[in-house]
Amino acid sequence: MENRMRAEYPIMIVTCLLLLAFTPFTLSGMESGRTFVREAAMFDDLEVTVPMVLENQNIVVSGNVTIRGNASLYLINCSLRFNNTGDGSRGILIEKGGFIELSNGTYLGTNSETEDRFFFVSYGNVSLKECRIENVSGGVRDDVDGWGGIEVHNANLNMKGATLSNFRSNGLFLNGTEAHISDSAFINCGDDAVESIDTTLNVTSCIFQNNNFGIYGSNTSLRVENSRFTGTDFPMSFGIKIWGGSLHASGLDIRDFGRYGMVLDRAEVFVKD
Repeated sequence: MENRMRAEYPIMIVTCLLLLAFTPFTLSGMESGRTFVREAAMFDDLEVTVPMVLENQNIVVSGNVTIRGNASLYLINCSLRFNNTGDGSRGILIEKGGFIELSNGTYLGTNSETEDRFFFVSYGNVSLKECRIENVSGGVRDDVDGWGGIEVHNANLNMKGATLSNFRSNGLFLNGTEAHISDSAFINCGDDAVESIDTTLNVTSCIFQNNNFGIYGSNTSLRVENSRFTGTDFPMSFGIKIWGGSLHASGLDIRDFGRYGMVLDRAEVFVKD
């Protein structure tokens, strides 16, 4: 019996080593295939290569957040602030196939009272639910497009109960995107609250307040309902402008823009009071 047990020891050791080699290592355990990080976190650069969940955390990033293809980052009731952003030279980049979700009161901004900004560029799907985002600029690095605002390229955006404010340029820049936005607010965007190109855009029950421009769409199918647009004294400002594509609108309140409430060019238009 003793000899047989001794003979099995090497097999048991090899089996344990193989299990360790092929088991994902985490500091905080796994739930539903996601890595849960429960400690307060400070990062130079945060690179996400697996599904990761950060919950109830104050997070400070001095460099960049990069979400690789097929990875995901869930921020639940978190505060994520960028340090030393270089006024737009650092921020968030989501690769094609990656995913980010901000929810349950998450705040995304900078860790400074100065005019620092950070970029947010995504080639993967984005979900913004009951969150607040401030101080986004355009990307100025060579490997991001730099149109400004939260950029979503050739992916999906779902946004509900989110507030975007104090953006230097656009609030959202959507390129080849399918976007569903509801119960959200765009406040103090220096350019378009939403700019879209080759996009299907659905907007319901939203507030556009104190933006130079409301929604600008090029070759965009826009459906907007039960939303309010108030502008600034910028003389060229407008509430909605569609150049090519279509507009289905109902229940809109558009006021206080320097030039026009709506500008429609080469677009199919269906408007109800």
